[in-house]
Formats: sequence, C-alpha cells, structure tokens
Amino acid sequence: MKITRLLAAGFAASSIFLAACDKKGEDAKGGGSGGASTTVSEKDAIEALKKDAAEIKAMSKAGEESKDPMAQMTMIKPMLAKMQAIKTEGLPADLKTALEEAKIKIGEMAVLFKDLPAKKEEVMAWAQKAFADPTLQTKMQKIGEEVKATGEKLKDVAKKYGVDMDMN
Repeated sequence: MKITRLLAAGFAASSIFLAACDKKGEDAKGGGSGGASTTVSEKDAIEALKKDAAEIKAMSKAGEESKDPMAQMTMIKPMLAKMQAIKTEGLPADLKTALEEAKIKIGEMAVLFKDLPAKKEEVMAWAQKAFADPTLQTKMQKIGEEVKATGEKLKDVAKKYGVDMDMN
C-alpha cells in the first residue's frame, strides 16, 4: 500500500538522525535556563549528549523493530520531544553548530508530522488525509535529504567527541 510505504519513509526520515528538532527562544541558543545563567562544563555537556543520544537511539531501534508501520509512526512525536530536550550549552563550538543546524532541518520535517495522532488506530486516517496533498511526498523527500545531510555532518563531528550519533 502506497500510504504504508510513505509512512515508513516518514518514520525512517525522522529517525535518520537522532538528536534534533527545531527549538525557539533561549533553548535554541543552548541556554534554556529561564534567564538564570548557569555554566555547563564541556565534559558534562558531552556526557549529557551521550546519554540523550543513547535514549533516542533506543527509541529509534524499538520503532524499527516493530513490523507495524502505524506503530512506527506513533514513535515520531515522542522521539521529536526527546530531541527537543537536548541542550547545547557547554558543547564544543563545532558540535554545538552541527547540532543546531540539524535541529533546524529536523524541525522542518516535524512540521510535516505536526498533526500526527498518538494512537496507531488513527494514523491511517491521518495519513490518507495528509497524503492527499500531492506535494507532501516531494516536500518529505527534499527535507529528508537535508535532514540526512545535516545528520551525517553531526555524526562526523560528534564522533570526534566520542558521541555515537549513528542511527543506522
């Protein structure tokens, strides 16, 4: 079924790279402390990123192991929420930049799934409506390629610091 393949492609694109989603305001700048400035050491920031990366990787793996595309799709929003929670404060400049660039692109992908229901029983109806837009597949493919490119860059930079950002 075409919609099932598109949904599976959407899940794959959203889990291509692990640590990213669009953030606004102070959190996007790495602060997110609500005005109170705290300093995070580089070592602590990297350790926190490693922990977040491992948690998101586990979520991605669980989704991939499911043979039910509708269940896979319900994993997208929780993964994005976890990605949104990742802080950049204290990270080395190159890693912080790569992470922020990737967050912007995955945020663009997240917009395509903003109305995705949480219940797998409701996913097919949502998909039929969403994919009735003939431009959605083109948008998803374009953004998916951009997400993959920024994810690869992030994976390479993160490797320098011992952070596993490889979701494959």
